[in-house]
Amino acid sequence: MKKVQRYQIYKYQKQWVIGCSSLLLPILVGVSTAFADDPHTAPNADQPRMANTESASQQHSADQIAQHQGDLSLRTPGTNQNAHNNTVNQPQAVPAENETAIEEGIATQQPVIHNNDHSSSDHPADWNNNYERVINIYYYEHYHLDGGVSGRIINKQIIQMAVNDRWEALDWLPPEGTFADGMQVQPIHFDAGFLTEAANQHFTVNYFVRNVTIQNASGSNTLSHAYALIDNGTPITIPEIEITNNGIPSAYHPQMKFPGPDNVIKRDGHYYLTGATITLNNNGSTFTYHGAYNSQNITGLVSIGEKITFNAPISFVFKNLDGNIYNAYGAEYPNSAAVYKNVAQVEYGQALSANQIYADAEKYLNQYIVLVYDEPDSAFQVYGYFGPDDTFHQINGVADYPVFSDAISSPDGLTYNIAVIYRRYGKIGEEVHPTRTINVTALDGQTTTTKQVVHLQKFVYYDGISGTELSQPEWKVLTGNDPDDPGSWISLANGNHSWNEFSIPVISGYTMLVDGSPDISSQIPSEVVTDQTADVTLNITYQPVERPVALTEPGNDSSHGTGGTSANPNGSNPVVNDSTIVNTIISTPGEQTTTKYSVIALPQTGNKQNLAALIGLASLSLVMMLGVRLKQQKNNNR
Repeated sequence: MKKVQRYQIYKYQKQWVIGCSSLLLPILVGVSTAFADDPHTAPNADQPRMANTESASQQHSADQIAQHQGDLSLRTPGTNQNAHNNTVNQPQAVPAENETAIEEGIATQQPVIHNNDHSSSDHPADWNNNYERVINIYYYEHYHLDGGVSGRIINKQIIQMAVNDRWEALDWLPPEGTFADGMQVQPIHFDAGFLTEAANQHFTVNYFVRNVTIQNASGSNTLSHAYALIDNGTPITIPEIEITNNGIPSAYHPQMKFPGPDNVIKRDGHYYLTGATITLNNNGSTFTYHGAYNSQNITGLVSIGEKITFNAPISFVFKNLDGNIYNAYGAEYPNSAAVYKNVAQVEYGQALSANQIYADAEKYLNQYIVLVYDEPDSAFQVYGYFGPDDTFHQINGVADYPVFSDAISSPDGLTYNIAVIYRRYGKIGEEVHPTRTINVTALDGQTTTTKQVVHLQKFVYYDGISGTELSQPEWKVLTGNDPDDPGSWISLANGNHSWNEFSIPVISGYTMLVDGSPDISSQIPSEVVTDQTADVTLNITYQPVERPVALTEPGNDSSHGTGGTSANPNGSNPVVNDSTIVNTIISTPGEQTTTKYSVIALPQTGNKQNLAALIGLASLSLVMMLGVRLKQQKNNNR
């Protein structure tokens, strides 16, 4: 490709020497002819043009440029735009009219100037005022939004000639397509320069790209900035970026996906990606990235990619069945409550499995119990959980495990309120003891009392923390001697919770009365009792049996054939005992046996009341016997 040569005539003074007009006229005609021959050249006398020059030592070839030494890709996230940079959505190459770009692989047609101390001006006589500002720019053919690069490294050289002690301002961007759409590109900018010393100036420029991918509710958003780094120039300052949740619930907080030189910080309730500073070393190939978290020396032309995701911290809070946070040490030690914060992290869009939630709940509960009691205790168990609506859910099996959505969401993260119990088994409620009292009143008025008692107690599995019953209660009966020993109580079965049968003492000639009513049986039957059975009292008394008694009239002795009537079938008088000894044995199953001996006086045979009658009867009998004897003697004398 043919390179167009441009020439510029500079006016230094407006004083013309009339004697030199014959010499300058041919030169002016020659220059005008040269411009007329080039249709692409349209010089403007009011706007100076820049000479296109390049020395042999400044020529660059694509084969001679070292490839990129490595792409540092540090994942992380961010947001915000550098307010200090001039951003261009569609970067374009904008060469100034007073500059000439020497592309890679294009040889110059200008004379080679080996004197680096002087300008390459076409007019050596003007060296005192003409100096070069040489700018070498290195960039890749394409930069990607994900932080990667592709293609060759391109060297763009721009040479500016100083005119009248100054260089024009310069703004330049790589060709369109070098940077992906959406990347914010900082143009390469040089201010208008005024010479401070008579010397050429050389600059090396490299592009550095920082990509920050930030998660949002619908996916992610990438913020990509391209920064121009100039050696011997002012360090580039990358401002911090505020990170918003972009529709993600407040329980999720922004965090760096992977460790990197930058970090996410929280300040005044807001989150920010930290800023950084980049400086390019004098050799133009090494720069230092001063991140807020970790400074790194990065060699070569690179880009850095960081990714920010939103993560929710997971916490476990153990509560009793009353809904209060469990504290084995009591409320006076609030820092000893069973609370475990930030035990895990979950990224937005992901979820914990039900098995993992339950396993973690058991793990941290066991840690708490060991911390408190110095040893594990299986009686402490995960019994259920309280859902987002504060409703209690009991865990009976795997199907009842809490799922990810059962967490309580708050700005502090996701919290699972786990219900914990201390499973115990024992008595609950008051003991009941249905009692049957049997009172037996003998003929002499003395009463013997027998009590039949069945002891019943309700047993249940219960929570030793809140006292809540965990199972259906079971009634048991006391069969041992120690009510405080659980082994003395057994489950109810046939025959082990009844009042035993009771035998009523029998008295000859008397009818037994139970609560005033005649009882034809001498047994009070056994009776099954429950906790609902009321106490019973039975009163046993006696009533004599009424029997007719006929006395023998005198002269009617049946033994002599008188045909007299007698109450005694054998013809003798009835035998009446003065008293009867009654041996009564009272025995009650399960109770102490009571034995009572008593002398019972028969009716109408009292010692005092019937003494006169007995004396009269004896006297009558004696008289009758004497009369009979006298009559027999008289008959014998005849």
